[in-house]
Amino acid sequence: MATPSSPPVLGLSFVLLAVFVASWRYQFGELPPLRATAVVGLGALIVVYSLASVPEVLADPLHYAVVIAGMLVLSAVWSRVRRLIRT
Repeated sequence: MATPSSPPVLGLSFVLLAVFVASWRYQFGELPPLRATAVVGLGALIVVYSLASVPEVLADPLHYAVVIAGMLVLSAVWSRVRRLIRT
């Protein structure tokens, strides 16, 4: 079971954060602001933990169907919102 404090989750989150800091420094010549670094670090932790949890969520066929249905509903809503914004 993946937890936010498990070594693979923390390690990959740290790698993503290091890539962000390195690319910011390469692009702008200075380190990123602390607030931006904290937000990206938290986002990386959430994304890596979510991806690590996917196999556990999809182990049950009912959960798999619910996830697919949720994705279809979200994509339909997103498509409708984009159409409304364009007009």
